[in-house]
Formats: sequence, structure tokens, C-alpha cells
Amino acid sequence: MSNNPKKILFIINPISGVESKQHIPRLAARHLDSERFHYEITYTQYRNHAFEIAQHAALHRGFDAVIAVGGDGSINEVGSALVGTEVALGIIALGSGNGLARKMGLYTSNVVEAMKVINKFHIDHIDVGKLNDKYFFSTAGVGVEADVVTDYAKVRQRGMKNYVRLSYDHAFRHESQRYRITLDTGEIIEDTFFMLTVGNSGQYGYGVGLTPDSQLDDGLLELTMVPDFKQRLKAAWLAAMVIAQKGNWSGMMTTRRLSHCTIEAPSAVATQIDGDPTEPMQHLSFSVLPQALKIIVS
Repeated sequence: MSNNPKKILFIINPISGVESKQHIPRLAARHLDSERFHYEITYTQYRNHAFEIAQHAALHRGFDAVIAVGGDGSINEVGSALVGTEVALGIIALGSGNGLARKMGLYTSNVVEAMKVINKFHIDHIDVGKLNDKYFFSTAGVGVEADVVTDYAKVRQRGMKNYVRLSYDHAFRHESQRYRITLDTGEIIEDTFFMLTVGNSGQYGYGVGLTPDSQLDDGLLELTMVPDFKQRLKAAWLAAMVIAQKGNWSGMMTTRRLSHCTIEAPSAVATQIDGDPTEPMQHLSFSVLPQALKIIVS
């Protein structure tokens, strides 16, 4: 055995996504390299529990990596606790959308393959987005996307089918809002928007995203502004094109690459962070922390 085996903590969210997590301990025992790693497994019991566990592991228990086993919400909680530390985030993506994992080529339904990635323990650094005092790794925003994820969080059966259904439903009934946007250049934009998305990975999940060319290590975010639609069939068509990743929606939106921006609404509006609803916000301040998170890559 190695003289200095690395310490790894698996944090399993037992209720995320659509797949059972019961086989994870057995597969870890069988496939994780016992010569290189000592590991522990723990389970979350409530929202934000993964953050608490990961933060304690990073600050007080000397772990080298914390592996998030679950979906984008679990990954966000664990990753948020590790930002700016020397502890690496690992991913076993067993959620529904799996946005960050898909962007980084880490998504696989084969847990054994995910264990092989951990065994290699190749480390890279990625940028981290920040919305007020919260971190995000894929996207954050307001408008129709926030309405979709708010309702999606309430459905009992996760999966692409319900995500598409809710996207079309809200395309027809979302009420656009007027926002004031201040870019990092000082330019101010005031208009009515259907949605405003700030992307780091550019992924919502399921391979769907507005900015597929987003880079996770360029020190920049992408602000995508989708104006109000007077014809709701046009909004539904946009939803169809984005979901199908056809690429011919670009004339319907404007994207700016930036290091920071602010978005102000007349009143608090629904907001999403990495595919999960958060509390409504009126003032949204976005910034990027370049290469602030260590992550295990393939």
C-alpha cells in the first residue's frame, strides 16, 4: 500500500435523479484502487447537507477529494464548499440533467467507468460563477428558465420528458419582465426580456444549453439576453430549437462575454442556480472566480 494514500469522501444524495444509489458502496469497495485511496461514504439527509459535510471534510478532516454522487444540485452543494480550497471535487453523475458532468465529459451511466476516472486522479481547475453570495458552475438566471426549474423541482418523476413538457408550457404563459443590466464595460441596457442567463459551462443539462462554446477555464462568463416575444409560438419554437441543439436560434438572442454584470428587476423574481430554484431576487450581481475549483477530470 502507498505510504500516503489519498483520503476520499463520497457524499451520496439518495433521492436525486432517476437512478438508485444502493450499489455505490459495493462498487467503491470493488473498483476503487485500495493501494492509492482510503475512502468513506456518507449520505445526505436534507437540502444543503452536502455543503455542510463537504465543508467540514475540507476544513477539518484532511480529505484530498470529495465525490458528489447525485445531480447538479448535489454537485453545486459539494463544489460550493470546496471553492478556493486544495480539495478536489469528484463527480459521479446520477442526477437527471447532469449539466456540468456532460460539459466536462464526465457523464456516464456506468459507475465503474466513473470509478476509473477517480482512480487516475487527474486534476484540473475550472472557473466558478458567483451570483451574490452563491456559487454556480453551469448557469444561473431569471425569466422563463427559472419558472421551468421551479416547477420541475416539484414533479415526482424526473427526466427529459417532463423537462420538455414544462419548457413548452412556460413558453406560452411566461410573463416577461423589464430589467436593467449593467455590463462590465459600464454599458447599461434597459428592456423587457423573456429570459436572462449567465453561463459558466453553458449547460442546463440533458446536453441542452444556450452557449455550447462556453469554456470553463477562460475567466469569463456569457450573458445571454432573450428579448420579449409578442408571438408565443415563436417562444415555443425557440424552446424546440434549443432543446434539439440545432443552433439556428442565434438570431433570437444576444450574448456578451464578460467578467461581471448586474441585473436589476422592479421586484424580486424567480431565480435559478445550476438547475435548482433559489429564493427570488431583485438585485443580481454576477462575477467569475477564475480557476477557483479543483476537479477530477477524465
